[in-house]
Amino acid sequence: MCCGCVYITRVLCGCVAWVCGAGVFSELNMLPSPIQLAGQEMIKKTLGDAVKEGTIANETLAYFIGRTALFLLKAGIKKEHMRFRQHLPTEMAHYACDCWDAEIEVSTGWMETVGIADRSAYDLTVHSEKTKVALEAQDKLETPISVEVVALAKKAGALMGKDFRQDAPVVKGYLESLSSADAKALQAEVEAAGTKDVTIDGKSFTLKKEHTTFDIKTETRHTESYTPHVIEPSFGIDRVFVAVLEHSYYAREQDAEDKEKINRGVLALTPDVAPYKAIIMPLDQKVGSDAKYLKMVADMRVQLSDNAINYKVDDSGASVGKRYARNDELGIPLAVTIDYVSIGQSDAGNDAEVGMEGTVTIRERDTCAQIRVPAAEAVDLIVKMTTRGMKWSEAQALYAEQKTAASQSAGAVEGSMQAEVEAYLSKHNLTEVSPSVSPPPSPRARRPSALARGCRAPLGLPSRSVQFIRKLHRYQFPKNCTDKKKIDRYG
Repeated sequence: MCCGCVYITRVLCGCVAWVCGAGVFSELNMLPSPIQLAGQEMIKKTLGDAVKEGTIANETLAYFIGRTALFLLKAGIKKEHMRFRQHLPTEMAHYACDCWDAEIEVSTGWMETVGIADRSAYDLTVHSEKTKVALEAQDKLETPISVEVVALAKKAGALMGKDFRQDAPVVKGYLESLSSADAKALQAEVEAAGTKDVTIDGKSFTLKKEHTTFDIKTETRHTESYTPHVIEPSFGIDRVFVAVLEHSYYAREQDAEDKEKINRGVLALTPDVAPYKAIIMPLDQKVGSDAKYLKMVADMRVQLSDNAINYKVDDSGASVGKRYARNDELGIPLAVTIDYVSIGQSDAGNDAEVGMEGTVTIRERDTCAQIRVPAAEAVDLIVKMTTRGMKWSEAQALYAEQKTAASQSAGAVEGSMQAEVEAYLSKHNLTEVSPSVSPPPSPRARRPSALARGCRAPLGLPSRSVQFIRKLHRYQFPKNCTDKKKIDRYG
């Protein structure tokens, strides 16, 4: 390894081990040059093993390959559809000692997206030779070192022009470039034999004893000089963007109860890439007009802005399920829903909702799971999940997961539900509707069934209340029953 690579490797000491042990990947899909020439399939190998076996030229190049892999994975590229291909000998640029391409598999096949070339010290070395200027960097040494320096004696240098004429600079440069050990060996050999023939740049020269007189002395050095090497990663950002879109988009499985039979698309962008990190929405327009809702939204907007979190507010008249679906298509990873429980208008008889005023639900786009959290903690949780690497499973462990209406089975609670219905009928003197008569459904009575479609069901109406209301609609209500308004509101 050249001195430049040695220096950089010392600076980046342990980086390859860190990249491999970062928890993101242990092995990468690789297609080395010999594997390609043999017509074989790509292999899986760790960066450390690839360097040890000589597949990758050096640790510094492996470090940049690892960082490129981390970037692509964080952007949303799927690991199994990403590989690193080494350039064939016929592809290798004249300035590169090794070169690898990051390729991503898309609908059209494997697409080159990043090129990572080790240009070594080619550029500065060539410039230095042509300009006769030392283009070197210096590193200050913590402890000075003693170095044996070899220099051509002045008397020997003076004879060069006389004996070699126009070739004198070539011969002199060759002698001055010798290491201490080589200079001593050459001097001893010429003294013993009298002369020695050497070939420099294709030409033969005869060196005499007078030409190989060297002055050898010891110098104390406080700096170390080296020619820097260059690793050149080149990103095709438009290709990466196309690959991210292809790897992120999918259609959610259709719900058997969904009458619309629509393929609902999801753009599963990672929180690092998603333009909007969260959306705030009311359960319905009645919640959206409540003063408590407006206060909660105003507070959350200030907190989100203070944390530089991009967000949207969707208080349109569409159903909450449709609003979830269309924001899934925009790639928004989290949705904050403020419901009747949040503003303190939940069922008076529902013990599960007691003390839950001031809480909101957070829905995760990919799993459609929801958790209920205090509104004061919601923004902090969003910040952790979108900018600090907190996983959804960790958030679920902190807060009890809420069950959607669709996740509850009506049969599982049939016994206890029947007792509640009978108690309510007795209290309000209700009679059962005859089979031939059906009460006209309330305009809002269709909401429970419409929203009980898989993960799109809101959390504002517990599943138990939904079933209770459905049962009550089988009965007639006296004109003086004021609770009918409450049932219509929840229906």
